[in-house]
Amino acid sequence: MQQCPPSAWEPPPAAPGRRRLLITGGFAVVDRRQRRLHHRAHTLGLVDLNSYLVVRCQGDTSLMTQLAGELHTTIDVVRRLIVEAGIQRSSLKVCGARRRRRATDQQRTIRAEQLGFASL
Repeated sequence: MQQCPPSAWEPPPAAPGRRRLLITGGFAVVDRRQRRLHHRAHTLGLVDLNSYLVVRCQGDTSLMTQLAGELHTTIDVVRRLIVEAGIQRSSLKVCGARRRRRATDQQRTIRAEQLGFASL
């Protein structure tokens, strides 16, 4: 038996069975804004946006405006990113103590140099 070629009016054969896309492991949808912020954090010398937020939040609690300026975004976006990253910000007491400690260390270093010592 000879098979006839399909004519133009015949529908094409059905696609083979249903196929499914299976994704295992975690993934995150990264929109254009997050890619831009990630790139900006990388430009500032950190591996990714999360690393940038962790490093910057550990130092001071009044950094929201500064972070937003460095990342060229808004304070609300920075707040949301910090919450999404699960970063625990330090209390005002801890930040004040760190700030005082840094100032004291700087003063001691300057004084040690004035007295002729290479370091503390």
